[in-house]
Amino acid sequence: MMKRLRTKARTAVQLTLLAACLFLGASRSESAEKKVLDFSPGDAGQLFTIPKSMWSDINEFAFLLCVDEPEANTMLRTQARRLPGYNEFDAACRVWAQTTFPALQKLAAELARRDIKELLLRLQTSLQKWSANPGAGRAEFDQTAETLNRRLLELSELSAQVNAQWMSLYDVSNAVITEYHRNYPPQPFYIRIGPKLVDVKLAVGSMVGRWNLLTSNLAFLRKTLALPTGGAGIPDLYDLDIDVGMAAWDEIAQRGEVFLADVRQHENYLTGENYYEGCPADEKTWYVLKLPYTGFVVTAQPAGSALPASLAMAQQVLEGHPDRWGRATTIWRQQWRFTRLGKGWLSIENRSNTAAAPANRLLIDNTPALAVAPVSTLPAGKQFWWRCLPIHSVSGTNWFRLINAALGEMRSLDIEGKGAVMSTSSGLNGQWFSLQPALTE
Repeated sequence: MMKRLRTKARTAVQLTLLAACLFLGASRSESAEKKVLDFSPGDAGQLFTIPKSMWSDINEFAFLLCVDEPEANTMLRTQARRLPGYNEFDAACRVWAQTTFPALQKLAAELARRDIKELLLRLQTSLQKWSANPGAGRAEFDQTAETLNRRLLELSELSAQVNAQWMSLYDVSNAVITEYHRNYPPQPFYIRIGPKLVDVKLAVGSMVGRWNLLTSNLAFLRKTLALPTGGAGIPDLYDLDIDVGMAAWDEIAQRGEVFLADVRQHENYLTGENYYEGCPADEKTWYVLKLPYTGFVVTAQPAGSALPASLAMAQQVLEGHPDRWGRATTIWRQQWRFTRLGKGWLSIENRSNTAAAPANRLLIDNTPALAVAPVSTLPAGKQFWWRCLPIHSVSGTNWFRLINAALGEMRSLDIEGKGAVMSTSSGLNGQWFSLQPALTE
């Protein structure tokens, strides 16, 4: 009797264990069979969520320290050139300007095409067709997978190029920024050394990693579906779950489009064109150079002879209202023309010499005085090269100060009561200028 009971108990335990094993085996099998392949863009679009001001800051940083006019005596680059590692930094900046930033634009354009999303949709459709129509489904899958793989590899290679070049710029930039702050005291508000670079580093790295993951997932999918699965040659597709993330692919395309829409503004900071926005003068128009004192403008000051020799502050003479001596030429002495020389630099010409000696230009130099120069060429050196640096806007008027390429940004044109000097750059009223088209043409 006892033996029979022990046998029944043993049988019950065995059945219980068998059931448990079957249950666990089924669970293991089910979890093993279910393979989720992630084809969403993930963090790949993070690069194009970076605020657009960041790109402008990076480009301006590279421009001022490396790409600006070589002979311009700006303090920022003069100081940076003395630092260890500057040559490597200069080389990396030029790669950024000539190669990396254009590659970044190409990457944005590739994402804005939206074809990755369409290829993923076709991949899903081909898998759905596979079981119902093996021949057509397999052919469509192979063709789509090949095209998708090629596009992912293109994005991966392009991102890897941007990443490698950016990492080089990142390393040498941080070294130069650290050395700069270590060797020089804190600079005034108009000297900035170094934007925040780590956000771009992390974003580019995330993009490279994402393309590699998507390429790997696609390779796994193609390998899985190539395995023999019985006489019909049709794999079991129920265990494949493809996460495409369509909305996320739309979002990354939109981000690429936004970046491309803003890229001209970003490029301006890499070429110096942004400085022309500070005093947007048309090269064919004569302007009055206004001062912040009511009714006063910059005028060419005669040196006791027929030709002006310096600058001074004078009450503005309006059209139809000659000065007290009845001299209409006074209006011409108060008119100036700005000619772009490239990389944000300008020459500033006075009109009073235009009629008398049209072959010559009367230009402001770094003394500051007025000197005669040929119309076709400027004398050697940068004494006639000027740049507008915005101060701020007051009641719709954009005010700027003027620096000279031969002297650098630490000194600005300053109009005093008796004449003009180059003073230490500051908020002095005599360093404030704005443009107003002349009424007399």
